[in-house]
Amino acid sequence: APGAPITAEQSNAVGCYELGITATSVSRNGFRQVPRRIALDSEIVPANADGVWYRARDLARTNPVANGLWRPSGSDAIELEFTFGSRTARIRVAGPPDAMMRGSVQEIDRATATGEGGNVVAVRRSCAP
Repeated sequence: APGAPITAEQSNAVGCYELGITATSVSRNGFRQVPRRIALDSEIVPANADGVWYRARDLARTNPVANGLWRPSGSDAIELEFTFGSRTARIRVAGPPDAMMRGSVQEIDRATATGEGGNVVAVRRSCAP
């Protein structure tokens, strides 16, 4: 229906990606906790945020775990959210999922009320290890 949210399948973003992150200022932590190799699944997960969110997995870990969320925010745009401790990283990228998507990352630390930002590129890769 017009105005209805886009599903994971409609976005064509389901798959695996490598993220390249560059801080836009002198970064305290260099976004070390944000995964660099991720899988975007079509499995709906419970989320505190508004709307429908899907599972995002960190593939770089020994045992890939679901520690993130993602959702389409347009036909060629997605939002990701990864939470670790008191920090939450929000990533927004846009572009054709079969090519390079570009966007930004904002990381907020709720314990210290500080944050930092950066630029992100996401490139689709094979999901095989």
